[in-house]
Amino acid sequence: MVIEHVARNMGHDVRQIPEDLQHEVIVSFEATWRDERKRATFGFHLPFGEGSHRWGIVREDLLAA
Repeated sequence: MVIEHVARNMGHDVRQIPEDLQHEVIVSFEATWRDERKRATFGFHLPFGEGSHRWGIVREDLLAA
């Protein structure tokens, strides 16, 4: 869904997303995921584990509860 959203915003037909765009979105996410400071800043977590490419955002309001 994220790749489709990025592709749509760039003017691509989401039925035919260029492979290089898909790859770059995944590489960008993985670079952010591996940087602890960036990961904490954006609140990323992988609820289904490493390599799943299914990420979530930790909500601060739920952490305080």
